[in-house]
Amino acid sequence: MVPIEIGSNSLRRYTYKQEQNNALMRIELDLLEKRCEQSQLWIALYQQGTTQYYNFKVKNRYFEVGDLVLR
Repeated sequence: MVPIEIGSNSLRRYTYKQEQNNALMRIELDLLEKRCEQSQLWIALYQQGTTQYYNFKVKNRYFEVGDLVLR
């Protein structure tokens, strides 16, 4: 492999603009936070659905003092 000189200009370095890059990074950060919030909502909905499925066949029973129950 032949090393390329560090100071040589490439298309990537030539078209790089610091201000534009900072603006795009802020936009990406906002989108990332939005996606994180959407993921948290999805997880909450999934857990709620899983809980409902798990508890679907559970019958509520109310006991009084003196009722006989199996231990």
